[in-house]
Amino acid sequence: MKQSKAATAGELRQIKQQGASDSGFYSHAAFGAQLPAMVGLYFYKKEPGGIFMDTLEKTRKQIEDSTDAIAASGRKLVEVAKDANKQMAEVAGKFREGSDHLAHAINKMMALADRHDFAERVNLTKTLVESLERLAALEKQGTLDKVLAALDTIQVRRA
Repeated sequence: MKQSKAATAGELRQIKQQGASDSGFYSHAAFGAQLPAMVGLYFYKKEPGGIFMDTLEKTRKQIEDSTDAIAASGRKLVEVAKDANKQMAEVAGKFREGSDHLAHAINKMMALADRHDFAERVNLTKTLVESLERLAALEKQGTLDKVLAALDTIQVRRA
């Protein structure tokens, strides 16, 4: 125990016998025994240590909440990516199927165009279309029946 100039002989005797004096002096042993209790007071809710610990706990909870939100967003992102990948595969399949149909149609057209009588067939088709257009015009005018009747009369006379 260290002697203090401010302590009287009576206070020193009281410290030696009881570990502390009435005026607030303590011995090292008495101070060491009370230290854990005094440190515990520092961490009460309204004391600086308690406020600090409360802030740490709130921060820990916010970090956990943020981590959970990030994980949930990540799971949603993975699901969206899976759906997009599936849709892209479907579109690619449809595109491939359409390309196959187009290639088949082009092959058919090339086979027709490669024939030796292709030009003659085109001219015949053009003449047929023009004849059908003329017949449609006659029908619009209401004279188609008269023309057909006249053709029947001509065929009957030849026979």
